Amino acid sequence: MKGEGIKVERTPSNHMEVEGELCKLFYQNFGKAALPIIEAVFGEWGRFLGEKMRSKLPSRDFRSVVRAHIQPALEREPKPEILEPSPSRVELKVFACPYHLEGKGRELCQAMMAMDREIIKAAAEVQVKMSLPRSIAAGDGWCHGIFESLGSSSD
Repeated sequence: MKGEGIKVERTPSNHMEVEGELCKLFYQNFGKAALPIIEAVFGEWGRFLGEKMRSKLPSRDFRSVVRAHIQPALEREPKPEILEPSPSRVELKVFACPYHLEGKGRELCQAMMAMDREIIKAAAEVQVKMSLPRSIAAGDGWCHGIFESLGSSSD
């Protein structure tokens, strides 16, 4: 058996690319039925990471948490742009997909982005709405990610 007939699109060079290759193949082989599974796993991993992050942050307000979460992306090239850093809404323009999901579908991107939503939710202890009006995975030239705080997690 050993993966016969399964073609990895590109050799991964870091853990995010490994995750991307796994999810692309899972989605390619199982279609939309794979999406809730991907979202559940990435969401749970995000919750775990967000809880760890929360204990290390000097400030846990929404904007500070989003900034801390995206800091590694801000150090990559091409650098993302922060379009709206308000206290309850942060918009980003990202020019490279760390998972290499180019053209693989908005649905797959959204399922994997559950991790980011849950990291921010757990670290800031607020409900978070995430939207992707533009996505490299959907064939757009860049991603437009929006994170919005909907208030306390206990609401």
